[in-house]
Amino acid sequence: AGFTVEDGKIRFGLLAVKNVGRSLIESMVRERANGPFTSFVGFYNRLESNELNRRAVENLIRSGAMDCLGKSRKSMMLEIEIVSKAVEKEKRDSVEGQISFLDLEETGAADRYTDEMVENMGEYSQEEILKGEKESTGLYFSSHPLRAYSDFVERNGLPNVASVLSRGEELDGKTVTMLCEIESVRTKVTRNNETMAFVNIEDMSATMEMLVFPKVLTQYASVIRENNILVLTGRISMREEEEPKFLLSEARG
Repeated sequence: AGFTVEDGKIRFGLLAVKNVGRSLIESMVRERANGPFTSFVGFYNRLESNELNRRAVENLIRSGAMDCLGKSRKSMMLEIEIVSKAVEKEKRDSVEGQISFLDLEETGAADRYTDEMVENMGEYSQEEILKGEKESTGLYFSSHPLRAYSDFVERNGLPNVASVLSRGEELDGKTVTMLCEIESVRTKVTRNNETMAFVNIEDMSATMEMLVFPKVLTQYASVIRENNILVLTGRISMREEEEPKFLLSEARG
């Protein structure tokens, strides 16, 4: 459930996956002691159906936690309905000596059956995979949307967020241009009854806060939206005992 360190790396705690509760995690860990989960059908077969709510399973898939089961994320998402209904039917209609859909897991027939149901569906695009990871965990794991812009950043000599944060005092009052993704946007009405925005921007190195004052927000409101990737130009502002802030002046898609 929790975060742990292993061989100098962080093992991501499943409790941080959206809609995944502690009781489900504890059941998975207990059952995993009997051997690793090896198939999507087997995952359903080995856990109590009342713990496997659809949202939890969807987010385990989207986060990448179930990639070890040998199927594409898209296939597993499409199979949820098939497999969950088979589980429910087996619970209702199980007759001693009757071979159920789930009993076929040992021969691989159940997986072949679901494979036929979603034949040729392939995998999500890289963009969809990354979106699923971010929405289910708040982080990107398999890659990062900005990786595709590495050449652009290098060619234009753009600093990354981490370097700007570390050089805050040196850059105070200076204009900087960066390529960033909009992580979150929060608006606030000022005393003058105008709207400004507090925006978290990020790249592959770090996150920092960007302030968008009313006149600038009016000009760029259409692009200052979550998950947009933008070339941002603005001034660095330092205040004592605070992280540097980025004061936006221009945003380009």
